[in-house]
Amino acid sequence: MNKDTSDEYLDSAGAKIDQAIDSIFKIATGTLAVSITFKGSLTSSESSCLWLLAIAWVSLALVPISYVYLKLCESQEDLFWWSKYMDLKRKIERGEKLEMITKTPVELKRRIEASQFCYKALLGGFILGVITFLLFALVNIKN
Repeated sequence: MNKDTSDEYLDSAGAKIDQAIDSIFKIATGTLAVSITFKGSLTSSESSCLWLLAIAWVSLALVPISYVYLKLCESQEDLFWWSKYMDLKRKIERGEKLEMITKTPVELKRRIEASQFCYKALLGGFILGVITFLLFALVNIKN
């Protein structure tokens, strides 16, 4: 695989991940908004296991929070690399010696770890929210 092909593949894979995360965000926020709006239709005096609905709402509320924080982390990573690029560009223009980056800089490592946590929280909140929402619906289907 040549460099152009691998770059295209990575760009395509990144775009697909972004699209999937955006879809999860939209589904979770839509489910949360609709279920809260029609709470009266979802629950009645005979409804049981309301705690399942509460868990679903809390889990689904975690998705947009994680999504926004993830986008902030990605923006900070972009700014970090832009800053590094501009520093290197200035050093090249001045003819200064360039040092190699042999390991991940600490400030970037923290942002990467935060992004990974956001991905896990986003996916975990979505999965738990959908499962508990479906369980609530199954338990209360006869009501």
